[in-house]
Amino acid sequence: MILGIDKVLELIKTKNLVEGLDQEHLNFEGCGIDIRIGELYEMVEDEGFLHIETRKTPNFKLIAEYDKEKPIKIKLKPGKVYSATTIEKINTPEDLFGWFIPRSTLYKCGIVVQGIRTDPGYKGKFSFIMINTSNKDFEIQMGARIANMVFHKVEGKANLYKGQWQGGRAFIPKEEKQVKQENFIQEK
Repeated sequence: MILGIDKVLELIKTKNLVEGLDQEHLNFEGCGIDIRIGELYEMVEDEGFLHIETRKTPNFKLIAEYDKEKPIKIKLKPGKVYSATTIEKINTPEDLFGWFIPRSTLYKCGIVVQGIRTDPGYKGKFSFIMINTSNKDFEIQMGARIANMVFHKVEGKANLYKGQWQGGRAFIPKEEKQVKQENFIQEK
């Protein structure tokens, strides 16, 4: 079940579901809330990997950060991969998960945004990947609404998120062991 905006607003007020919302430009579309781009990183030459026990992402360097007093516009170059984080912090309770839906303007301009969901128990800024698949530069202003976050109700018990992305990390610069989630399902 998808929560209506009235329920989302109630959870923002009572459970701190989303922190850092821009009250001045708050925009509710359908049943979700818009979230904004806060930090932008560019991938630098390096390799990543995903093994059974360990993983590492390519390295990224910070190229822009939102500043309310100083508007910053950045051009996303064709074929480049970027990692970004939101301004807002999501505090996903045990009975919800958040679904990240990029704004359609991005797709119409050839910008692919890869970000999926916030699991129950996730707390932090939301991080995602942006790729300019067009053959033209694309300009984005830091603080712009980047996606709509929709919240779904979880029926039954959820295994709370305890992974390495907790807190809003945008990348893993060094090889590290993967966090194993506890298994709460018992054999009968």
